Amino acid sequence: FTLNETGDGYIVSDCDTSANGEMIIPATYNGLPVTGIGDDAFKYCTNLTSVIIPESVTNIGNTAFFECSNLTSVTIGDSVTTIDSSAFSYCYDLTSVTIPDSVTTIGYEAFYNCYNLQYVVMGNAMDTVYGDAFNGCSDLKHVLFKGDQAQKDFILFKSGNDSIKNATWHINATGNEITWEKICWNTYGYCAICQGYFTGDPSTA
Repeated sequence: FTLNETGDGYIVSDCDTSANGEMIIPATYNGLPVTGIGDDAFKYCTNLTSVIIPESVTNIGNTAFFECSNLTSVTIGDSVTTIDSSAFSYCYDLTSVTIPDSVTTIGYEAFYNCYNLQYVVMGNAMDTVYGDAFNGCSDLKHVLFKGDQAQKDFILFKSGNDSIKNATWHINATGNEITWEKICWNTYGYCAICQGYFTGDPSTA
């Protein structure tokens, strides 16, 4: 942990690359809030499988989780406003991500080459998605957007984001529940999330 520039909080500045399993980032350290995930903080922590970012954090820095290749789950706190460049690039095992309502900006190559990413839940405050933020996300098929059509149309997508622009957008999605009938190609057939065929109750797929 390193004191931030104003001295009223800490940022996570580094991590032992041998860290493994679930990482729960604390909301406070030495009596002060943890306000940010610093640049390169968890870079190349290839054994991390899950990360929980507390609501005290407002920024996820450049290449913060770069090539955390076994990361399957990330929980982003509701105070984060910016996900910086390459923050989650090459996180191959991410299949979904929920971007909270507080986030307004997704940086350049933020989720670059997360080729197993299948759906994104996106908050309604999104303003700008910078170039190549979702480039290489070849499996991305669905965006559950928590705003209306006008808010979706307001988002500026810079070049290299065809995968998310061309995904199926579910407008006014709650983001708190996944409706299988929306995510699956059909009720009894191939499921984009499960990546397999099934019959019966789709909630059990």
